[in-house]
Amino acid sequence: MNRLRGAELRPLMLANGWASSAAIGFEVVLIAAAIGAASWTANPLITIAAIILIGARQHALLVLMHDATHRNLYANRRVNDVVGELLAWSLGITMNSYRAEHLAHHQHLNGADDPDWARTHGEAQPRAHEWRFPASPRRIAWLLLRDVTGLDTGQQILDVWRYARSGSQEGVRTLDPVLPGWLRGLVFAGLAGVLTWTGAWLGFVLYWIVPALTWLKMALRLRYMAEHFAIPGSATGDGTRTTIASRWQSLLIAPLNIGYHVEHHRYPSVPARNLVKLHELMLAQACYGEGDHWTTGYVSGALGELSDLGHGGQNGA
Repeated sequence: MNRLRGAELRPLMLANGWASSAAIGFEVVLIAAAIGAASWTANPLITIAAIILIGARQHALLVLMHDATHRNLYANRRVNDVVGELLAWSLGITMNSYRAEHLAHHQHLNGADDPDWARTHGEAQPRAHEWRFPASPRRIAWLLLRDVTGLDTGQQILDVWRYARSGSQEGVRTLDPVLPGWLRGLVFAGLAGVLTWTGAWLGFVLYWIVPALTWLKMALRLRYMAEHFAIPGSATGDGTRTTIASRWQSLLIAPLNIGYHVEHHRYPSVPARNLVKLHELMLAQACYGEGDHWTTGYVSGALGELSDLGHGGQNGA
């Protein structure tokens, strides 16, 4: 397996503050437009469409937070960390806790010290059985349906609570907080006050909480299933998969190139906006190795491989 040289990587690794700010602004505008359209029309179908679109754009905001976790969002480290933390707060978590776990995931990928692997493979985990793949199409469909309908809300709340704890996950190194916890409490209290004063609690629940507990939850599960499970050709089934999303999947399931997961693990200092270019460069220079795998599409590709009726995609080896 070849490695890219520094001269080839350097242009792809540059954080672009203008591009990052534009990306954040674009997602905020899309969310505002969806809320406006649903509120103006008062049509149930438009409301459902808005919830789906907002959940997908919440996912995009988390992808941008993920870039900030790797300090790929802004060149100025302080600006990068503050913006990333604020993005995390918008979904009820902290980037500080997410960063501690996510960096451990990169360092110990698919091993016992990988926090993600431990949650999905640990015998003591009460829901580890949900992450055994390949699985029947019926079981996969039930998992995704449970998420998108909000039947898994209790688990979602537990997940948010776990990530909101600052560095308390067992076995994960505690990191210094980006912003003080009292400030987060003050911001949330201020938001609650504004919502109470304006009588906007119903709209907040409908257009922010519901998307997060339904469509966002489903998309996160589907993306995580695709990233590291049931890799064709892998002796253990664990590895890393890149899923090349179609346009509608990029809009609603895997925004901002987040499906290029092999590339991200190989070169985590490359921002999400440059992962397509990185993929093309790695292909041209034979930089994929054993355990690296890519497929096209989440429905026909990744889900097909995750099911016990699956078919193989392309392996890097």
